[in-house]
Amino acid sequence: MTASFRLRLSTFALSLLGTTGAWLHGQDLSHRQSTLEVQVTNQDDAPLQGATVQVEMLNPSFRFGTAVVYGELYQGQSEYDVRGLDALQTYFNSLTFGNYMKWTYVEGRPWDTTRATISDAMAFKPFNSDYDFRVRGHVTIWGASYQVPSDLRNQTDAAAAKTRIRNHVTEYHTELKDTGVVNFDLYNEHFHEREFIIEKAVPGSTNTTLVAEQAAEVAEWFKLAQQAQPAAQLFFNEYNILNFWQENDSDVIAYKNFVDAVRDAGGPVYGIGLQAHMDRYISKEQIKRRLDLLAAPMPATANHPDGLPGLRIEITELDINTNGWTSATPAQQAEVTANVLEGAFEHPSVDGVTIWGLRDSIHWRDNAIFFDDTDDSNWVIKPSGQVWVDRVKGTWWTDLNGLSDASGDFTGTVFKGQHRITVTYNGETQTFVRDLSSDQTLDVEFNTTPPDTSGSYLTNLSVRAPLDAGQNLSLGFVVDGGSKSVLARVAGPSLAAYNVSGTMPDPRLSVQEGPTVIAANDDWVYADIFDTANAVGGFPFVVDSKDAAVIANVSGSKTVEITGDEGGVILSEVYDPAASATGPRLVNVSALTYTGPGDKVLTAGFTVGGPGHARVLIRGVGPELNSRFGVPGVLANPQITVYDAARNVIATNDDWDASLATLMGDLGAFPLTAGSTDAALLLVVEAGGQGYTVQVNGADGGDGTALIEVYEVR
Repeated sequence: MTASFRLRLSTFALSLLGTTGAWLHGQDLSHRQSTLEVQVTNQDDAPLQGATVQVEMLNPSFRFGTAVVYGELYQGQSEYDVRGLDALQTYFNSLTFGNYMKWTYVEGRPWDTTRATISDAMAFKPFNSDYDFRVRGHVTIWGASYQVPSDLRNQTDAAAAKTRIRNHVTEYHTELKDTGVVNFDLYNEHFHEREFIIEKAVPGSTNTTLVAEQAAEVAEWFKLAQQAQPAAQLFFNEYNILNFWQENDSDVIAYKNFVDAVRDAGGPVYGIGLQAHMDRYISKEQIKRRLDLLAAPMPATANHPDGLPGLRIEITELDINTNGWTSATPAQQAEVTANVLEGAFEHPSVDGVTIWGLRDSIHWRDNAIFFDDTDDSNWVIKPSGQVWVDRVKGTWWTDLNGLSDASGDFTGTVFKGQHRITVTYNGETQTFVRDLSSDQTLDVEFNTTPPDTSGSYLTNLSVRAPLDAGQNLSLGFVVDGGSKSVLARVAGPSLAAYNVSGTMPDPRLSVQEGPTVIAANDDWVYADIFDTANAVGGFPFVVDSKDAAVIANVSGSKTVEITGDEGGVILSEVYDPAASATGPRLVNVSALTYTGPGDKVLTAGFTVGGPGHARVLIRGVGPELNSRFGVPGVLANPQITVYDAARNVIATNDDWDASLATLMGDLGAFPLTAGSTDAALLLVVEAGGQGYTVQVNGADGGDGTALIEVYEVR
């Protein structure tokens, strides 16, 4: 893409914040952490020492959210930018629609449309994992004049106003109960937007009796929402609480007292929301003191002689209000962001922090926490945004590596959430995905009797990639033990039948040994190819389409070069039509091309035939391409992920293990530099015609040219 965003170094942010480094030490984060014990044994229950254990966080339990506008999620909308979606899925696991789910908006469209948009939003992948995004419901009831339907704004009858509000609450939570959204700001800004909501339903001058009546009415709203949606977690949401200007905390206490009054009246309140539009400097100590006040148990009342437990808390709309704090420097904004973020994460009652928007140009006050996008060609992460990055993807992110000890044990401390645990012993890798929200022990057993791989063989390799006009994709393969015929195909137009959009309209291929062309094809010929393609199980090409295919008799190392005069998505394939475990066979397949985020990720598939199991070495190479062969623009930090046919992750690797160096030499693979960030793993997989998928992407979110390789290991 022509535009980019730049990530500032964390040391720069720390230098701006001065004491931030001290905050990162001595924190009590035990309530955010769990202990993982991995016990590695063989089939006889004997401990195995020296197994490599890697623990990678996929998705934290804590909510790290941002607000979005509807158009940010849909290509073609004015607010859409792929950089925004990349950042959303790199640094967040939750989103809140700023306006889309508010009262007048949802009444203005069919409920099916709202539900579809929520489903689209949840389909994004937090932190580039396989999980779905969380969505906060914002907001069921808000008294801002433009968010109250006109018939209610003009209503003068209190009973009619109550009915209108209550009916909306019931309808809203009935219609949204099966969307997967469970966390709702049910009632927004009770203290600041009163005229068109609470004072319509319960009019009168302020006094103790009136407050009790209003609390009882609000309690009914909470009850109705819970009845319509029993799983809902229902919040109040209010501003100028964390940043209340007086040290007597009077507004903080008033907020807590009203919430308690609603609970005393039977309202099933789940949590307290704090908007946190910070318009002054506030220390972390002040933040934590106010969180303590709000999290305190409800005192005993006549209705509840034992009181009630304290509530959960979320920071719902964090940003820096430079309209009110006009002198705030970037360093001060970063420090206050750190104070709120750390104060919340350290407090055991807080479940999440949501910043109110990603970038300045579409922020409601032109000052988002994260991106300065004044120069649209170069989005810059602000010092306040770097605070988020350094903690969410740094200090509070699990990334453990180690070896099992003499008792077969590896123990580590993780931050609560979903993790991938990868355990490797003697070249065999097992991968587990676990929710580590509590202490857990994982038992991993390796069969130290070598599996029989003598009857297995590779039958094909396929690579899916987008190519620009004139760009080449090199698909390499090796036939060992003599010569044999192989089928090489590249699909473009025929992919449209499988709902692939943007396909290359007229790809062509050539089978080559170095620069020498052995066979080539532009538009495939049915009579030459169909029977062979059908016999190997290749999906059918459309008759007379401009896909390309050729059968060539080859031996040794060859490449299939794919290109086209117009760009688009292609699927390239090499098949062994007479695959077997003996005689000439396909022993190595590879592909070299660009890989990037989302649908630009380099994806390869391979199939293993024969009985039993197969052992394969899989490599994802980037840095070595540059240092050894001078390839420019390589992927700086490759990561490989292997999936089975059911899309389960069965293995992953970020940085390769030097213990594989000898095997690479034995296989004739070019060596990798010790300590490089290239990726490699040795994997035992089931044969029997099983298909596997490998993806190579940037462990750091980067993009560039990468080489993916699959070697048969006997």
